[in-house]
Amino acid sequence: MSPMLADRFELNNGSPLGPNYTVLNKLGEGTYGIVYRVRSNDQHGAERAAKVLKLYNNPSNVREDIARRFEREFECARIKSPHLVAATEKGMIKGNPFFVMEYCPNGSAKNWVGRNKPFSDIDRFAQETLLGLKALHENGVIHRDLKPDNILLDALGNAKLTDFGIAGYQNSRMTRVNLFGQAKDIFGTYAYIAPEQANSRVAYKALGPAADMWSFGVTMYEIITGYLPFGALEKDADLGEYMKRASQGTYPPLSRYRGDVPPKWEELIRQCLDHVYRKRISNAEDALNILGFSGVETPDNTFDFYRDMFGLQVMHGEEPGRIYNLSRAVPGGGGEATLGWFDDGNPYTNTLTIVERQTKFVSRYHATIVKDPIKQCWLIKDGQFREKNGIQAWHPSTNGTLVNSEFADHNGLPILPGDIITVGDTTLKVVTRSRY
Repeated sequence: MSPMLADRFELNNGSPLGPNYTVLNKLGEGTYGIVYRVRSNDQHGAERAAKVLKLYNNPSNVREDIARRFEREFECARIKSPHLVAATEKGMIKGNPFFVMEYCPNGSAKNWVGRNKPFSDIDRFAQETLLGLKALHENGVIHRDLKPDNILLDALGNAKLTDFGIAGYQNSRMTRVNLFGQAKDIFGTYAYIAPEQANSRVAYKALGPAADMWSFGVTMYEIITGYLPFGALEKDADLGEYMKRASQGTYPPLSRYRGDVPPKWEELIRQCLDHVYRKRISNAEDALNILGFSGVETPDNTFDFYRDMFGLQVMHGEEPGRIYNLSRAVPGGGGEATLGWFDDGNPYTNTLTIVERQTKFVSRYHATIVKDPIKQCWLIKDGQFREKNGIQAWHPSTNGTLVNSEFADHNGLPILPGDIITVGDTTLKVVTRSRY
């Protein structure tokens, strides 16, 4: 494959950015990119932010990977939610990709730290942040870098999540530095990272919504008290002790710093900062309920077993958007389909074949999907019943099959519309359509 070509660019106040925008000023610059405030050239003259990747500043052998991560950030910012900074369009300048997104003039939540905000404001901020996380998680995306700097406030003071440069898909192995991070941000990353994500032995298996809930807990602790929960983190020598305390889950209660802390906040922080990730609160909806925000709309996961199309849509993978129609793969009242890695030399090994050439973490015989006519449900089992080393038996996959971050085994887990299935580094969302 030929190397990606990119030339150095220079944008000043008044410079054009593609045919539709004019640069107003630079908002910030990091190792990999620059963010500008821009104005649209149409009659509305709306202000936007534009993120430009400095692809030219990277060796040619890594440009493709960096550009792919940048494209993924754009895709994350296209998820529909009023609490995510929305990307509107993308383009190229001298071979360097850019995308345009909402401009939030009120800065980041970092400005809230140490301000002793009233809990009426904190509650609203937390609700909006959690709704943003909920939208990401429902699409199989883990933010992985949630912190006050990455929660922006729009003109009306609404909280919106941004900076998906290292956003991971559930149980993805990708571990990278922030696309736009500077050296000083490394402590910021460690300050908010869940302890299991710093442990290479379990980080892959533990990458799920619970990792973001830890970061949310640290973020809210800092906003409420003005301090990080596990001590000062200002120099190299602080890092070891900070991570040790985090791994033990030892921190001062909120009431040490504020006398007006509602009990619900002590409880939520306790559940977010549980150092055992399997015991930690694992979804934004439960956090919203603890804060008293009931009645939050949840997706309808009902479907007609016999009449509706039931399928798996690739959310993250090498064929994004592709839908595997399970109803066609398993016609009639019941049966099963096999799922595994797409083998060019033997493409009919499985009913459903997942293309994964970059990482190849999908097993050749990865999973089995069952249509159960008695229970009128679908379920997925890890592995397949086959011959291996001369033995006919149920053999598990190499890397496991997950449903909403829970590992399936040979007994299987039920799957419903909206569920997120992870096989290797490919993320699939269960979808239905009426009268296929």
